[in-house]
Amino acid sequence: MGNSVWRQGPDWKERDAMKTKLTKIEPIGVDNFNIMLHGPIAAGKSSFVDSVKSVFVDHVAVNVLAQAHTDHSCTQTYSGHRIEYKGSALPFVIYDVMGMEDSMASKGMHSDDILNALKGHIREGYEFDPKEPLDATSEWYNAHPSKNEKIHCLVCVVSANNITLQKTVAQKMRDIRQQANKLGIPQIVILTMPDLACPKVASDLKNIFSSTEIKTKVDYCSNELGAPLNCIFPVKNYHSETKLNDAIDVLVLDALIHIVQAAKDYLWSLQHSGKAD
Repeated sequence: MGNSVWRQGPDWKERDAMKTKLTKIEPIGVDNFNIMLHGPIAAGKSSFVDSVKSVFVDHVAVNVLAQAHTDHSCTQTYSGHRIEYKGSALPFVIYDVMGMEDSMASKGMHSDDILNALKGHIREGYEFDPKEPLDATSEWYNAHPSKNEKIHCLVCVVSANNITLQKTVAQKMRDIRQQANKLGIPQIVILTMPDLACPKVASDLKNIFSSTEIKTKVDYCSNELGAPLNCIFPVKNYHSETKLNDAIDVLVLDALIHIVQAAKDYLWSLQHSGKAD
């Protein structure tokens, strides 16, 4: 790892200012920014939700009960996570979905259900079925979703420590990206577990943007998933920590600001194109 940086990172002293900034980004024409996480099993989707909560509740939160070293998804139902800060709800809702697995295993998230969720067709509380996507005749199917029920930014979560994707999973993720592109929905990639992928990042998280190992992982993500480099953000989730860490918070907040801003830009474009509904 050299001394040069591959990206100008966030200001490590701006944790509180970044929190305040997120409270002031206002949705356009909707009640909340709707953000949906997807990706392979054990990539850290639920842990990312908990990490976001931790930043704003000022203690390490474990409300989602993410499982460590699991070979199946811990998320079974479709639900939105709402977060409060200083007594007020933040202007975004994070939706977590079942992790994706090899299609031959007949388990994991069905690609069609991700598309259903993007379009707002899935009601909260729906229990995912890996073998069959939600049927339009089901009580859980929302036939006429409002703009408040659609997804405004799709976030792919991938582990830097286990980044080599199964071919079928990688293809599913590329297909989902293409579908989201057709809908005009912006996409961000979160690269988790950078500390496990690079010893020098493990010793000091602030080395993350000068780590050649992490840069290699980011490049792989871009090539494999087709995501632009400036849409890929390395983030360390809370995992073994029992106390808050400013560097972890800043990385989480930096990624979240870009996610919410992407959602706002999308809603602005819809409103000005006459397609807001």
